[in-house]
Amino acid sequence: TMGTIVNVDGTNSSAGYDPLDPNGMVGPNYYVQAVNSNYQVFNKNGTPATAAIDLATLFPGSLDDGDPVVMYDKFADRWIITEFLCPGGGNCTKLLFAVSTTNDPTGTYYLYTFEPDASDYADYPKYSIWSDGYYETCNCDFQKVTVYDRAKMLNGDTTAGFIVIPSLASPNSGFFCPQTLYADGQLPPYGSPQYLFYYTDDNWGAGFQDLIHIYKITTNWTNKTGTLAVYDSLAPQPFNSYFTGGTMNDISQPGTTRKLDALDGFFSYRIPYFRWNSYNIALMCYPVNTGSSSVVAGIRWYELHQDTTTNKWSIYQQGTYSPADGVSRWNPAIAMDINGNIGLAYSVSSPTTIYPGTRFTGRNSCDTLGVMTLTETTAIAGASAWTGDNRWGDYSHTSVDPSDGITFWHTNQYIGANHALNTRIFSFQI
Repeated sequence: TMGTIVNVDGTNSSAGYDPLDPNGMVGPNYYVQAVNSNYQVFNKNGTPATAAIDLATLFPGSLDDGDPVVMYDKFADRWIITEFLCPGGGNCTKLLFAVSTTNDPTGTYYLYTFEPDASDYADYPKYSIWSDGYYETCNCDFQKVTVYDRAKMLNGDTTAGFIVIPSLASPNSGFFCPQTLYADGQLPPYGSPQYLFYYTDDNWGAGFQDLIHIYKITTNWTNKTGTLAVYDSLAPQPFNSYFTGGTMNDISQPGTTRKLDALDGFFSYRIPYFRWNSYNIALMCYPVNTGSSSVVAGIRWYELHQDTTTNKWSIYQQGTYSPADGVSRWNPAIAMDINGNIGLAYSVSSPTTIYPGTRFTGRNSCDTLGVMTLTETTAIAGASAWTGDNRWGDYSHTSVDPSDGITFWHTNQYIGANHALNTRIFSFQI
């Protein structure tokens, strides 16, 4: 069994945004969390180190347009906070980056504004840390991978730019956000190729198979070009990630006919990447529909290994976490500690008894493959239903403390008393 170490309410939207898009990361001395419209720095005992800070204060002249993402770049000991900007209230084409000038997230930041495509909405941006840049993908009309100049951004160099690499179109014309590897253990040697991942599902219709698709990305800062090419595909055990056909009316909750978005069709943020002696690891997860006559969401998860001699990826282990209790589990985020143990945290809800809250589980590296073996623990139970609309979370985030390598930190949203939309931050060890 596991218990929480820190378990506190996080920041909330000062402007009443919904969904909150809660995400955050842990660093050596602080936890930084962001939601739509503001961010807050917490000490690692859970007490606030700052008040909630409006993102328009961090980014003067911005409009609090949303989708903030927090990264701690442990290889540079710096913090990055991002959000998008919708000039003139139109397409959200610009991306704002704040890079801390020191390792103190309560201090000053270098500020950058980038516009990879002046005609495209940079919806749902997802970032990863790599040796030659900060990589970004999004749910864009014109799919692309954008690589930002990490080296210059860390130094406050105003000439920092980006490389846009055209990517593939959405395979099913729905919500689509492929993701790249996020270096969590060691930073790969400079020049190591990055990889792009997405999945397809035979339940999507004719022409689709259950596959994990892998593309290889090469980036060249000398001539500011990059390439993306089909690399491989892996056939997992059969799964069903089809919910209600894009209606977003998926997850049942007690006392209301309102249903919540399952956030289906794409890998959940992040895909942590680790380097071991003879292989590299990528972890990924996403919601699947495990119900027969009604929707019951479970969590499909994978540990991929890449042979460092052949560079070939394979599925080392895979599983679906869905105890047979009628409770939906979705909006997951997965991570691994330095001992190879896996932590998985997620949202929960059920039709009659469980209001939207947050739980977690995990496994030891020596456990039977494909099974989350540790007893599920409730971090925060929901106290009422969400009735405002069908949106849910959009983000959750699990990271590992760089100070000890073994403490998992997670943030998510839950529903408090009287239909209050709240966030939670908690930590645990395996």
